[in-house]
Amino acid sequence: MLNKNIWLDVTLLFIIVCAIFPLIYIVDYVYLSSDDFCRASLVDVNYLKKIKNWYLNHNGRYSNAIFGSLPIYDLYSYRISLKILLGFNFIAVFIFIRTLFRQLEIKNLNRNSFFLSGLFFITIVSQVPSVFSFFYWYAAASSYLLSLSILLLFYCNLIEKRKSLIKAILNFLLIFLLIGNNELNMPLVILPLCSLIIYKNLKFKLLDWHLISATFWSLACTLFVYFSPGSKSRINSFEKNVDFINAIYESFLSSGMFILKSFFEIQYFAFYILITLLIFVTNKKKIRLSINPLFLLICSILCFWGVLFLMVYATGFLEVNKGRVGNYIHYIFLVILVCNIFNLAVYLSKFSFYIKIQEYSVKIMLIITILLNILIGENYRKIYKDFRDSEFQRIENDIANRIKDLKTVKGEIVQIKSIKPTNILNFDVFTKHEVDWLDDCFLSYINKSADLKLINIDILE
Repeated sequence: MLNKNIWLDVTLLFIIVCAIFPLIYIVDYVYLSSDDFCRASLVDVNYLKKIKNWYLNHNGRYSNAIFGSLPIYDLYSYRISLKILLGFNFIAVFIFIRTLFRQLEIKNLNRNSFFLSGLFFITIVSQVPSVFSFFYWYAAASSYLLSLSILLLFYCNLIEKRKSLIKAILNFLLIFLLIGNNELNMPLVILPLCSLIIYKNLKFKLLDWHLISATFWSLACTLFVYFSPGSKSRINSFEKNVDFINAIYESFLSSGMFILKSFFEIQYFAFYILITLLIFVTNKKKIRLSINPLFLLICSILCFWGVLFLMVYATGFLEVNKGRVGNYIHYIFLVILVCNIFNLAVYLSKFSFYIKIQEYSVKIMLIITILLNILIGENYRKIYKDFRDSEFQRIENDIANRIKDLKTVKGEIVQIKSIKPTNILNFDVFTKHEVDWLDDCFLSYINKSADLKLINIDILE
C-alpha cells in the first residue's frame, strides 16, 4: 500500500509540474501590451510623481499606482516581474489550502496541500476566459492576479485563530494593499469582516475588536479610493454607469446564472467532489469548529454578488466570461467554493458523517481530474497547440523583425503589417488599436526606445 501511494504521489507531482512549467516558459516570449506602452514611455519620470499623477488623474487605485509605476518595462524586467506574479499566486494558493488543511489537522499536510493546490491552479488555468490577461500582461496581472494572491493571504490571516499585534498589523497592511489595488476587492474584504463580526456576536456573544478595527480601516481605504480625483475622472469615462437599480438587477441576474452554470461544469464538479473526499480520508481530528453552512453560503453569495454589482455600478456593463474581469470572477468563484466545501465537510463530521474510501483511490481520481482539465480545457489545448506549431518562436521572430524595420525608418510616417497573434499570446500591439490613446502610447514608446521621431505608425490589417 505504501509503495502504491508513493508511486501515485510521484505521478501527481510529475503531472502538476508538466502542467505548470509551460505557463512559466511562455513568459520568455511575452511582449508589452496596451497600457504597458503608456507606462513604459514614462520610465524617465520621477517615480513618486508618477504615483501622484496616477491617483489624481488616472484612477484612485493607490496600490496599483505603486506597482504599475515600477521601472520594470524593459523586456528583461518585464518578464521577470510576470514570473514573480505567477509564482507568487501559486505560493498563495498553497498557503491558503495549507491553512485550511491545518485547521483540520490533515495527515501529510504539505504533500496533500501541494496536490490540492496543483489541482486548484490547473482548474483555474483551464477555466479562465483569457490566460493572456491573467498571466502575460503586466497591467492586468498587477491589478487582478496580484490582488487575488494578496486576498488569499488575507483570508489565511482571518482563518488563523491566534491573535497578536503582528497579525493585526499584517491584516491592516493586506487590507491597504487589496482595496488600493482594485476596487473589486472591496466587497471581498468588507463583507467577510462584517459577517465574522455578526457571527461571533450571535454565537459567542463576543465583540471582536480586531475585526471591528479592521472593518473601519477597510472602510477608510475604500473612501480614499472612491473620493480620489482619479476615480471621479474614470467614472466619467463610462456611459450608463452609476445606475444603482440597473446594477442590482444586472448583477443579481448574472451572479445567479454564473453560479448555476459553473456549479455543474465537469471541471468544477470533479474539483469539489475531490476536495470533499480528500478531507474525509486524510483528517485526524474529530472535534472541530465550523461556521453554520447556510450562514456561510449566504455570506459567500453576497460577496460574489457584491463583486459583480460593483463592476456594473462602476462601468455600466459586465462580461463574466471575457478578459481580466472574467478571470477574476472565475477565480473568486473557485475560492468561495473551496471555503464552503471545507466548512461543510467539517460541519458534517460533527454528526459522524464519514465517507469510507482509501486514500490511494482519491489520488487516482485526482490524477484523472487533473488530466481531464488538461485534455478538455480549451486553454490547455491552445497552449499545447502553440507549442506544437512553434508559434512562440514564430511570434518572437516577427516582433524582432518589426523592431528592426522600425529602427531603420527615415521618415516621420511608417506603415507596418500587423502580426498574427498566437492562440495564447494576443497582444494589442499586433493589430490596429480601437482607441487613439493606445496608438499614442505605442508611438511614444517606439520613438523613445528606438530614438525615432515618428508622428504616425499605421498598422495594416
